[in-house]
Amino acid sequence: MMPHRTAISAWFLPLACWLVVSGLTLSVQGAETRRRLVFLGPESARILELAIVGGRFSVEETRKRYADGVFQSLDRNGDGQLNGEEAEAIPADGRLRFNGPMLGSDWGMADHSPQNGHISPEELLSFFNKVGGPAVAIVQRPPRLSQSVRLDGELDLNHDGRIDAVEIQQGFEALKSFDFDDDETLSVAELQPFPLSVRQAQRQAQVDSDPSPLHFISTPEECETVAEVIWQRYFTGGRDEIAGTQIKGSVAFDRNGDGRCSREEIADSLKILPAEETLTVILEAGSVVRGKERAVRFAHPTLNLGGVPVEFRAENKASQLGDSTKLYKIRFRTSDGDKDGLLDESEFGGLQADVPFAAVDLNHDGNVTLPEIDAYFSLDGLSRQRQYVVTLSNERITLFDILDARGGVTVGEKTFGDQRLTPREFLEGAQRLLAYDRDQDKALTALELVDNFRVAISQPELLDETPLSDQMMMTTGNRPTMPESDSGPLWFRRMDRNGDGELTWREFLGPRETFVELDRNSDGLIEEAEATDFK
Repeated sequence: MMPHRTAISAWFLPLACWLVVSGLTLSVQGAETRRRLVFLGPESARILELAIVGGRFSVEETRKRYADGVFQSLDRNGDGQLNGEEAEAIPADGRLRFNGPMLGSDWGMADHSPQNGHISPEELLSFFNKVGGPAVAIVQRPPRLSQSVRLDGELDLNHDGRIDAVEIQQGFEALKSFDFDDDETLSVAELQPFPLSVRQAQRQAQVDSDPSPLHFISTPEECETVAEVIWQRYFTGGRDEIAGTQIKGSVAFDRNGDGRCSREEIADSLKILPAEETLTVILEAGSVVRGKERAVRFAHPTLNLGGVPVEFRAENKASQLGDSTKLYKIRFRTSDGDKDGLLDESEFGGLQADVPFAAVDLNHDGNVTLPEIDAYFSLDGLSRQRQYVVTLSNERITLFDILDARGGVTVGEKTFGDQRLTPREFLEGAQRLLAYDRDQDKALTALELVDNFRVAISQPELLDETPLSDQMMMTTGNRPTMPESDSGPLWFRRMDRNGDGELTWREFLGPRETFVELDRNSDGLIEEAEATDFK
């Protein structure tokens, strides 16, 4: 039988107070969580060590203290163990929140050492560790949808392995058969290898993403697993031993000095070789520091790891939680119409929080107070401090990205195009290619668009929904789009079906001779200025 939700509030607020008193705060810098990793670059494998500083306690210490706090709150009779009724309220996913799932009648899955009908503090910690995942996790971000677009073959009209200015300018005509919705633009979904809807294409891009080049090697088991990956990636020939000269730096794997490497030697090397780079990640400062360099706020070094640039960043999502909680408090004050320091259910809507009134009304007195807001929104965020996430993404620029220059929207440090290519972008694209023409031959090859990795170390998302992210979505929408223009003649705007600010011959509804007369620069497009000047 599942415990009644009202019972949760009996220990929810006391636990929040316990966490504050015990020192599980969001912003105090202190203990390190260390991990060894290996990055598999195109030329060689590079060993790294990360020291993550995210709070007063390490992740392991935070997990234990959090489990102790939950245990004390659930142990109502104070006998040092949880009976069946008390254990039913154990959060099933390890995250203590008002309306979260609880073990209920399945609480016995946490009773294992020994299996005696009670849950000890050690058993609760073991259960939380199991459902909480590893203390530090590697997550590979799916590629951007534009990264799965392959334009090289379609635009290489003379099949010489290079794309030059003439081929770019003829690109729209060459790809016109992919304009399935006949809107005179080529969307990122239409240009997929197998054209799909945008949503289907996004899912396919996740499936087709390359294997991660970043791996943990902190335990013997991890080293043995990664040794097989290294063998398959770098050493070929199907023999048990391969000459070490086939990979730069592989001499370090040759433990017996015979000029050859085996899987066992690779695994042993991963266990004992010192890290070539030590990086200290200071989340509070948003800083990554190399070796013994002095800490500087918002430092994000870029290292050459095995032949590719890899940028390291620290992202402090704990500060985002603090900012979000502050914003909810500001909304509290503006929503408190009678200025009595309380929000009743009718005033609660002004908080714009995606949670029910009853969830935040922790003592069920029919009102919400500032301390209850602080406790509710801070507690769930605190529960997620029990893990760090190392997110790997490939920021490689593609030919589609280079051409997609119109309608850009900047969000943070990134500028996005509108995810579609217009005839104008092809006509002007040749000039933009020059910035990526490494050998200065006025043409582009696939090898000139190299991988460019980013590793971001952070806490997990500390809130499911935040007012800051809600406002960002209201501002930008699901993805950047080309802004609508209210300038130019009315007839011009109505003919401009795709909203790109220009008319192609297919969009123009008048006679051919009028189109030619309007197109004064003879580029095959009627621009807004040409339409405005037409008499």
